[in-house]
Amino acid sequence: MKKVLLSSVCLFLSVLFCTTSSNAQTAINPFVWTGSGASTTITADSSSFTTAWPAMITPGSATIFVSQWHRSAAMTGTAAATCYNTSNWEMGGTLASAQTNNKYIYFTLSTNSATEVIVRNVVLQSQVSATGPSSCQLTYNMGAGDINYGATATGYATASPITIAFSPATPLRICAGKTVTFKLFGWGATTAAGTLRINDNTGMNDSFLTAVAVVASITPNTVCAGTNVAFTGSRSGGTGTYTYAWAGPGALVTTASRNPQIFGAPVTATGIYTFTATDAWGCSATDTTMLTVNPAPPTPVATPSGTVTVCSYDSVVLTAPSGYTYQWRTGSFAGGAAIPGATNVTYTARTSNTYRVEVTNSFGCTTRGTPPTTVIVNPSASGTVTTSGSLSFCTGGSVTLTGASGTGYTYQWYNGATAITGATNVSYVATATGSYSLKVTVPTGCVTTSATYNVVEVALPSIYTTDTTAFCEGGNATLRVNISAAATGVLYQWKKNSINIPGATNTTYAATTSGIYTCFVNIPGSCTVTTNQIVLNVHPLPAPVITFNHTTNLFSTFSYYTRYQWYLNTVTIAGATNRTTTGYVNGSYRVMVTDTFGCVRLSDPYGLYNLAVGNVGETAAISIFPNPATDIVHIETAAEISATVTGIEGKVVIANTTNRDIDISNLADGLYILTVYDTKGNRLRVEKLIKR
Repeated sequence: MKKVLLSSVCLFLSVLFCTTSSNAQTAINPFVWTGSGASTTITADSSSFTTAWPAMITPGSATIFVSQWHRSAAMTGTAAATCYNTSNWEMGGTLASAQTNNKYIYFTLSTNSATEVIVRNVVLQSQVSATGPSSCQLTYNMGAGDINYGATATGYATASPITIAFSPATPLRICAGKTVTFKLFGWGATTAAGTLRINDNTGMNDSFLTAVAVVASITPNTVCAGTNVAFTGSRSGGTGTYTYAWAGPGALVTTASRNPQIFGAPVTATGIYTFTATDAWGCSATDTTMLTVNPAPPTPVATPSGTVTVCSYDSVVLTAPSGYTYQWRTGSFAGGAAIPGATNVTYTARTSNTYRVEVTNSFGCTTRGTPPTTVIVNPSASGTVTTSGSLSFCTGGSVTLTGASGTGYTYQWYNGATAITGATNVSYVATATGSYSLKVTVPTGCVTTSATYNVVEVALPSIYTTDTTAFCEGGNATLRVNISAAATGVLYQWKKNSINIPGATNTTYAATTSGIYTCFVNIPGSCTVTTNQIVLNVHPLPAPVITFNHTTNLFSTFSYYTRYQWYLNTVTIAGATNRTTTGYVNGSYRVMVTDTFGCVRLSDPYGLYNLAVGNVGETAAISIFPNPATDIVHIETAAEISATVTGIEGKVVIANTTNRDIDISNLADGLYILTVYDTKGNRLRVEKLIKR
């Protein structure tokens, strides 16, 4: 039996694989089995030949395999040196009986996964004995039973080489990765030993082409639920008209399209999808691809904190469901704009707009809220209040407070928490201390409360004194400014008879002279004012003058004083309270007088030193020595006495000493008067004393 040698296939397959999209075919005619050998005696064994088997076509890789001839278990091999012989063909008269009795020899043809084969005919170079089968039929089997390949061969010559050709009207298409068993049945043999042999040059007229190949892809292949998914099936190789099919867990409606879509893929679309392309000959190829559809968050609802219609000074807090990442948006669902930085679970809306929240889960799937939340922010009035001047003013002054004006605005002014009755205009004139504010209501009902404006009414300053306004020369009256504690940085200028008093710029002034006093007060930011007047009357001191009558020994002064008090050597003369007094002893006399205003003044001293001693009553002899003296002056007398030493101006330098030895060592040199008194205070002796 000869083996088939597949020739000329390398050129064909190299062209085919280099151009995978081409359906060009190159005929290889024929495949020829060559070689010689003899089969074994075992029915199922294949024959052995000198050339290596199996025969392989390898244009860069194996593409086709044609096996040796085999015989069925019912057939018998016969010895032959150069050919494949078998006997025991069916002696019955039909193909069916040959098939029933397994009277056939066979070979197999296999393709790899990249190659398809078209078998156009099989030509057997054969020889049949005279007792061999009268008819034979070539069939093929790809798993669906034996199918005739071409017409039955019959009426051929015997006992000589013949050519038996099987050429079907439609060539046989063998898909990639398939194995086909070709069986040659023979029947009508006249003896069991009748033979049919296969000679050299047996072959097939075949064509090869690139097998159908497909690639399945899904774009995108990992999506969020609700996303449109596009399937793409690409094909190469094969020939003719193709049909396509997709299979998988998703809601693929069509199987006729290479590129179907799932619109709004659900989570259940997750899984493996298979794409199959089948050509007109029934050859097909498949590929798989994975689609993952992750769940999207439920439609989020932005929950407002309260009413969604507010005033411009207010806001609405929108809260999204927890557990996501967030992006707040404004506008419509399709064209909403992301709000920069609004990525928290809450968003505080302060302007009129339509708001949605976009939430993203751990899969990166995003859902926008619908329907949106519409927030209406009604405008409100400005809370600004303008002032006509300083908020601080003196009594009698004012400041005008003015709010923002607008069509339909209503106003209410407040002092503290209390509404001011009738104060419902855009302006209010404040004339007193208070904390003023304004509430402005616009037609939408939005109320704006202004800031508080603290108005300070500073009481007009005045001057006063707790001292008498009429006093004697040498006295004074302290004038003071009475001013509000709210006044700061105050400047003062005292005036007398409307003329500035130099340096008098304090809050008090000690006035010593008669006049009309005022104070000019400057309260920065409030007012400047000249205070009330205080009139001061300063009476001159009396000026008593002492006269002495040497005839009557009387001292006297003016008669228009209201009180008198006479002094001798600064010592009050008891009972000497008239305008006159008797000078009965030498010494320095003065009188203190009080006038009708109560002013008191002591007169200048009047010295009396030439009064005769005989005029002085003596109760005992008195001796004074030494005189002049330096240290000690001694008074010698039997009476109880006291003594006083005065200066020539009347100042007492040693008063009422009872010591008869008078120490004058500390006195300055000069003339002094030494007066001696008895125990009743009567002058006993007046004598000039010289200290040296």
